[in-house]
Amino acid sequence: MTSAATPTAAELSATRDWVSTTLRSHGPYPFDFVYGGRHTIDVLKNWQRTISPAKPIAGGTQYKVEFAEPGDKLHVTCEITEYSDFPAVEWMLRLKNHGTADSPILPSILPLNADFANSKPGAPFSLRYALGSHERSDDFRLLETRSFNPAETMTFTSFGGRSSDGYLPFFNLLKNEDGGLMLGIGWTGQWTASFRHAENGRMNIRSGMEYTHLKLHPGEEIRTPAILLVFWNGPDPIRGHNLLRALLREHYTPRPGGKPLEVPLSISAHGTYPFEETTEANMVAAIDRVAQLHTPFDTWWIDTGWFSLINKNWARSVGNIDPDPVRYPHGLRPVGEAAHRHNMKFLLWFEPERVMADTWLAKNHPDWLIQPPTDLPYELTYMYHDGFRLLDLGKPAARKWLTDYVSRAIDEMQFDVYRQDFNMFPVYYWRRGEAEDRQGMNEIRYVTGLYQFWDDLLAKHPKLLIDNCASGGRRIDFEMLRRSVPLFRSDIGFANATANQAIEWALSHWIPFHGMGAVTTEPYAFRSGLGAVFTVAMNLNESQANWNRMNQMLDEYQGFRANYAGDFYPLTPSSLADNDTIAWQFDRPDLGTGIIQAFRRPMCPTNSLQLKLVGLDKNSTYRLTDVDKPKESEVISGRELLANGLKIPFPAQPCAVLIRYTKESRHAKPLDDSTK
Repeated sequence: MTSAATPTAAELSATRDWVSTTLRSHGPYPFDFVYGGRHTIDVLKNWQRTISPAKPIAGGTQYKVEFAEPGDKLHVTCEITEYSDFPAVEWMLRLKNHGTADSPILPSILPLNADFANSKPGAPFSLRYALGSHERSDDFRLLETRSFNPAETMTFTSFGGRSSDGYLPFFNLLKNEDGGLMLGIGWTGQWTASFRHAENGRMNIRSGMEYTHLKLHPGEEIRTPAILLVFWNGPDPIRGHNLLRALLREHYTPRPGGKPLEVPLSISAHGTYPFEETTEANMVAAIDRVAQLHTPFDTWWIDTGWFSLINKNWARSVGNIDPDPVRYPHGLRPVGEAAHRHNMKFLLWFEPERVMADTWLAKNHPDWLIQPPTDLPYELTYMYHDGFRLLDLGKPAARKWLTDYVSRAIDEMQFDVYRQDFNMFPVYYWRRGEAEDRQGMNEIRYVTGLYQFWDDLLAKHPKLLIDNCASGGRRIDFEMLRRSVPLFRSDIGFANATANQAIEWALSHWIPFHGMGAVTTEPYAFRSGLGAVFTVAMNLNESQANWNRMNQMLDEYQGFRANYAGDFYPLTPSSLADNDTIAWQFDRPDLGTGIIQAFRRPMCPTNSLQLKLVGLDKNSTYRLTDVDKPKESEVISGRELLANGLKIPFPAQPCAVLIRYTKESRHAKPLDDSTK
């Protein structure tokens, strides 16, 4: 197993017991909806209940618990995935009207509404959570609220309809420093989650869409957000984070072609050419130049601007769907073929959901578009004035056209990585003009349409990798992670080294695959952008000496890159202060390897750090090598590294130190705890 956070028998047993007494029981259920003015606990007790046979899947089983209203009207189905290799369970609800008339109003649908006991009755809870992405230096900043007061409630919602804008839809509930519960919300829309320390001493958690008030027409079916719980024991919250990371890596990460994910090591065209200035000729020549440089890149990256432009402005031209015939007289196929000729893949940017005025889609299919609302918040009124339209993926005709168009483009343009961007706040469009008795339906249809689009695309092209971008990393939730990878986690970009360090530290608590990259070979900036995902946007016209240095640094990175998929340990707190330090560790117990990254920022007076390492075998020795001094190394016992730590000297200001370690040997007999 890649992770040291191997589930214990107690954690697995606790999860099975919880599932047995909630999802598989006769109530109380861990979800709630209001139907006919009554809550679930009263509604379902008189409904027919059936449990389907379990279907084996990798690492667990899937089954359904279905509830049928007398008279065969509303059916509520809870679809459950119960894992056997992790203390985890996922579920969602489907509601279908089997009757011949409209259903009563469903004013509230919560796939999660449950109480969780503390390890000691009445003991305080703490909650760890994270900001989302908002193109700021503090994107994904980790926050913690300690000791909820009785009856205190904390409520979180996404911002503007993108799932990781505002807050990240993952949480860690700590129970009296003795274990806890990881929560994930799978909904690429406007979700909400509330945590209330109830009078009974338990923590009540509720989650679902922020707002629903709807009826179902005959034959109509909807689904809810999905809920993911991971149960963990022990005093250290990082165990919960690493169990979540490991679960997401093993069961929620795409496998193009049925193989383990190989994250692209990409070279961007836009370190050399602005978005609007790419051409067939200069792209093919640039790919040939990359091959001449003998770089280890495996993917050529073209972002926006390749289509027909209005006033030479890519942002005003989104909705034009074909390559610019002047700049790309033969389309993009020659670019894809050039990449493949040099054993590289081709990544290409699209933003199909946003449609601007005077573009092809706006002119040819206005019936598929949701027009800009007039009641936008002040800071978002540009979407109205600039005429941002939304392609309605809730309309089957629009979704089918998009699926066919992108599928055809994959074949014609020969790209291997489909990058989907989304620079809008869709919740205001979804709610535009909704009838009082259909509130939330547009969002449900749109989000499920998005999932269907990607699922159909992947079914047609099983080797395809989808890059999930939405103004950076604003659509990160586990439904998206099972279909895609966020290759560019924040629009804060490459240049802000301090922000990139803080974001790597913060987001690595929750998900295993994300990243940024570099535009320079300067070690401090380069290493600040390192992660499981790495993209270079350096000008191809840089000197050969600079490219030789880049190749050397990339070769070093390739040597330790696999460690980013392992366990993550913060070794210092995080801040954005230029007079501070920051450090972390990634560990691969299955490989016996790991890395330590430590940074001294530009105004920091500290010239060394003493860092206690984590996750090592105290009865083994480890060889540690500073990447800047590859011929020098030292062997230190795991016991010493765990107890007293490792001294990291900072010879410069600023400074980025990167140390690799390898497990060398294990003592025949465990050493006595008092042995140094």
